[in-house]
Amino acid sequence: MMGKKWGIFAVVILCACTLAYSDILFEDPFDTKDNWAKANSGTCTENIGNGLFTIQATTFTEYKHSRTFQDFTYSMKIRFESSLATQPVGILFCLQGNLEGYMFSLSANNQYNFGKFIGTSYTGVIANWNSFIDATPNAFNTLKVSKKGGELSFFCNDVFLEKITDAQFGSGDIGFAVGQGEKGSFDHARVIDTAETGTPKTWFSDDFEDGDLRGWRRLTGDATATAENGVMKIPAGTGEYRIYTNGSYRDMPCTTIVEHKSGTAFYGIVFMRIQPGQNVDGYFYLINNSKQFSVFSTSGPVNSNSNIHGTKDTLIVTKDYEFIVNDHLLDDTTFDAGLDFNAVGVCVHAAVSVEFDNFRVGVNDGTPIIYTPEVGPLYTNVKPSYLLGGTGIIYDIRGRKVASFRDGYKDKLNNLSAGSYYIVIPHGNKNHTIRRAIIKTQ
Repeated sequence: MMGKKWGIFAVVILCACTLAYSDILFEDPFDTKDNWAKANSGTCTENIGNGLFTIQATTFTEYKHSRTFQDFTYSMKIRFESSLATQPVGILFCLQGNLEGYMFSLSANNQYNFGKFIGTSYTGVIANWNSFIDATPNAFNTLKVSKKGGELSFFCNDVFLEKITDAQFGSGDIGFAVGQGEKGSFDHARVIDTAETGTPKTWFSDDFEDGDLRGWRRLTGDATATAENGVMKIPAGTGEYRIYTNGSYRDMPCTTIVEHKSGTAFYGIVFMRIQPGQNVDGYFYLINNSKQFSVFSTSGPVNSNSNIHGTKDTLIVTKDYEFIVNDHLLDDTTFDAGLDFNAVGVCVHAAVSVEFDNFRVGVNDGTPIIYTPEVGPLYTNVKPSYLLGGTGIIYDIRGRKVASFRDGYKDKLNNLSAGSYYIVIPHGNKNHTIRRAIIKTQ
């Protein structure tokens, strides 16, 4: 059982090594609240126990630890007592004597925020969503900010979020804050003397064997997705159901296996641009109730194609945005290169129950998603002139696209290095696949 792969293993190892060779400047397990003092005039109820400092805020309330830090990595565990807050709850750093400084917080809909207090006003700098923020009730999320000079790097649950440059406040105190009407618990504050760096996730995979859906977040619909017996089950619900993972997946391939269980409506893959306060734009790669598959955007259809046979289907989108289902290439599909998506997931109509397996998006260690055409005998009613003069794609033995052709493949083969290749030629409702070996002689 392989479980999930998030492309963050190297980052975790880096962090572990960093801690091993870094000095801990400050650490508090919150057995008491002695290290913290209320810093503003906010009103709240406090409770300390079981290693948690719990704050029920009537008005916006700030706490701080009066010790100046300049370059550091500051982390703290935060638990929401209900679903994610509608008001920010998070950590403060580089606080000045007049409480000017920075705040890094979480709020509704898996959103993280970064901004700064200048005078009596708060100015937002970042507002974004991330599927690795845990929005379930009573879930812990570990916020971490790393500062080196004017460079600020932000992490949540050991996943790198983003980095910005802001040198307005070069040093100051640390603290935490609870928004008006919110209740949150804080645990294990730590400051080390070494700045950490990270890189955006460029790939994600899930075989659903570990029984959780970490890295996935619901966007729409009221169905409840579960990971059971190695598949993600999505039952019928009310409204279109979308669940997604987001990272730096731009210009990246995607694949999944989907099995239809019941209902007569659409289901498949969705590529989206998710940004707080904006409409969600997207492209869809779907199978409909007539067992046809299509590609379309929120602005209209791109292409559709013929019937699919069977209830379990493999959907593939290559890095070059070729759409493939069960080894059938969707012809003449133009994917809008201007769509700057940052989230990839699946969508299911309310009337359908389906199961997804082996979902993968992005590139792992430079290895592309492999499309392996099903090799079989050629159809006897296909004329040699069609095979020689048709339009198609050439793949190498690992399933990587190496060439495409419109007027026959012979010239393309002459330009390839020695090896074995698959030539895939769409024709009607089927693909014709030829295997050719190229041998170079001196």
